[in-house]
Amino acid sequence: EERAKFIAENPNYGYGGALESIREKEFSRLSGACYLDHAGAALHSEEQLRCFAADMNAAVLGNPHSQSPGSQAALRRVESVRDRVLLFFGTTRKEYSVIFTSGCTAALKLVGECFAWPPGGRFVHTVENHNSVLGIREYASRAGATVSAVEIDDVLSLRFADDRTSGPSLLAIPAENNFSGVKFPLDTLRTWRHSRSELRDWKVLLDAAAFVAHAPLDLSQVPADFVTVSFYKIFGFPTGLGALLVRNSCAELLQKTYFGGGSVAASLASEPFHVLRSGVSERFEDGTVSFMTIAALRHGFDLVDRLGMDAIMRHTHVLCQELFGRLEALRHANGRRVCVIYGEHAQSDVSKQGPILSFNVLRASGDFVGYHEVEQLASLNNIHLRTGCFCNPGACQRYLGLSSEDVKRNLEAGHVCWDDKDIMRGRPTGAVRVSLGYMSSWEDVQTFVGFVVKYFVDKNLVAPSINTASSPPTHSALRLTSINLYPIKSCAKFPVARWPITSHGLRFDREWVLVDHQGVYLNQKKVPRMCLIRPSIDLSAASMTLVAPGMAPLVVQLDDEPDVVMHLRVCGDRCEGFAYGDEVNSWFSDFLRVECTLVRMPPDPVRLAGARAVRSDYNRSYADASPARPDVRPAEALAPSIVPDPVPNADSVSSRDGSSGGIIYGPPAEQPLECLRRRAPDAHVSDESDRSVSARVSNDAPPVFGISGDRSSGGIRIGGAAPGVSNSVIPLCIDPALVRKSGSIVSCPKPERSTDESDGSPMPVRIAFSNESQFLLVSEASVADVQRRIADALELSTGFGGRSTDGSRDGPSLGSGPPSVGSGSLSGQSAREPCLSSS
Repeated sequence: EERAKFIAENPNYGYGGALESIREKEFSRLSGACYLDHAGAALHSEEQLRCFAADMNAAVLGNPHSQSPGSQAALRRVESVRDRVLLFFGTTRKEYSVIFTSGCTAALKLVGECFAWPPGGRFVHTVENHNSVLGIREYASRAGATVSAVEIDDVLSLRFADDRTSGPSLLAIPAENNFSGVKFPLDTLRTWRHSRSELRDWKVLLDAAAFVAHAPLDLSQVPADFVTVSFYKIFGFPTGLGALLVRNSCAELLQKTYFGGGSVAASLASEPFHVLRSGVSERFEDGTVSFMTIAALRHGFDLVDRLGMDAIMRHTHVLCQELFGRLEALRHANGRRVCVIYGEHAQSDVSKQGPILSFNVLRASGDFVGYHEVEQLASLNNIHLRTGCFCNPGACQRYLGLSSEDVKRNLEAGHVCWDDKDIMRGRPTGAVRVSLGYMSSWEDVQTFVGFVVKYFVDKNLVAPSINTASSPPTHSALRLTSINLYPIKSCAKFPVARWPITSHGLRFDREWVLVDHQGVYLNQKKVPRMCLIRPSIDLSAASMTLVAPGMAPLVVQLDDEPDVVMHLRVCGDRCEGFAYGDEVNSWFSDFLRVECTLVRMPPDPVRLAGARAVRSDYNRSYADASPARPDVRPAEALAPSIVPDPVPNADSVSSRDGSSGGIIYGPPAEQPLECLRRRAPDAHVSDESDRSVSARVSNDAPPVFGISGDRSSGGIRIGGAAPGVSNSVIPLCIDPALVRKSGSIVSCPKPERSTDESDGSPMPVRIAFSNESQFLLVSEASVADVQRRIADALELSTGFGGRSTDGSRDGPSLGSGPPSVGSGSLSGQSAREPCLSSS
């Protein structure tokens, strides 16, 4: 019903009902996929390939720089397509010439390096322009021209032309902003051409790549001097082919230096003599043009001509308006909006806004969701979109509110184009972009909106409660169900039932990484075959075995560390590692079909988690840091368990970093954990002055706690490390037998005795908590660690910890906070490594 209503209200949608059959017949490969990156590349139809294949199978085509029948046949096709290009843009050979290039970027580069920049000339470009346009300034400045970046308003008001010029100058504008989809008012160019004599020395370079993918461009009405396009953005195939359309009256301003085969009428090898061909196209097309792919353009033009560019523009416009309206209307349960959308969509004017919708997602708290998170989830749902700044730094700065200093600081902090550093200092470094094309459908919009609702709209907000004796928080439903570690970053997982943990998280997790010849880490986005490499670790044999389809198993001894130091970059961080030799590396290179090197992290790494992690000063492996979600503590899912049994053979491999901890298992399936999260109903709580203490909720990173005590005093003391914070006291009871069995520590009423009960009966324990903590206790993130340390300090038979010289238990610090928990890790410090186990 919703779809029928949309179609009834939008007659411009779907080409009169033909869209469904077109998609079924020509785009069957899209079944189950949602393609929303038409601004990046349009999709070709199956008919284009069928017709192209039939053409190639039926014709003999030779190099067009010859007189043979095949060569002449190829030349006729090239010239025929040249006319077809001019017809598509509403002009003829009388007005314009078509120079085939490898794409829009190559066409822009050709203008930059060949334009006759006079001394005192100027190159002006709008701030919101593609990097391929900005690169022209290097040619202009080297030639002595003045370079200026101006706003669109400066162009429309002609303020950009206030400064006098001496000779030809160039103004570069985008027909459509590839970041936001905002269109330049192209009718302005016609006004300039016919009525503004003061602009006679100014030539206009129009980047039309994004615009012509969905809208008609008539050069008889928009008289730009140089126009650049990429054909794959219009109809998908072929790629690697674009064009520069040059107004014939301006061709003399392009002065070529290099000449190649086919572009000269005559040349001498013995002296510096050559004469270029007289035709504009031939003069600038060095070497043999891609005559077969040029021939394929005909079938693409046939496709869009049948639909009509006007119809495509109307179709994509109504779809984009539908998408905008639905995303704009999304709200969290607390009434806050879900999306910040960039562009001029609210005006609903097809002449001002193209079918590009860029946005960022907000959490219910108002914090930004990183675009990389959105992209990863979209990929898992077979939704194709693009994220980042889309090679348009000016638009990115404007819409995201980034100053030039912000961009430079982000670069110094390790953020570069295409990486996953999407939030820096609380602000996004890019955006999510969805773009619609000629075969996009209402179902695509429905799918994407449903995706956003499913993953990012908080529909059941629960107001945070103040933890008091009468309303304790409960998390008994949390269970640790599985443990997976990834020894080699981005390769397949290694599932285990229980596993040691170190100060960096799960032992051996992301301890290895594959890098390319430049020392940049590889991942599945770059090399998808990495997911087929399955590592397994045998602690008793101190070895890691790697298997992959079609390859003999590779065994790497864990105690045999390489000694070749290598510098590498992982997620923007500069790191060091030990590189393996040819025998190991050739195994990976042969399977992945990419030259690569296996690198192991040193025993004493220094790679801090960064500002987005729960603890930014925490050392980590080659894993990414955990996002600082205020409502999710990274160790929360691990809190439910400590069982004292050691892992078999856990000590057969020596600890490389000397870190210590305990052994952690998953919870029993039937036993909920209450432990330190729950206060006894009649427990006595007071500070040192016997005054009542009020708890307060805090989303900050957990404070550092210390633990001390001995058995003779019947208790341990856990206190906040922050100076000047008084400690609250609550008596708890620990049942040693229960701890041995399930890892639970259960609260009890105020004890009447404080002596040790060695027969396993409840033992009263006096514990002090900081009133700055999560719940008059230690923070959520440290609960499981605290359980282990309490058991350790009470000399329960845990197999952890060590004695001091006087026979009493040591009182170790609880550590500095949780590490990255992408695979389920938890930090601890004791004399032996801890172990994590699932139940």
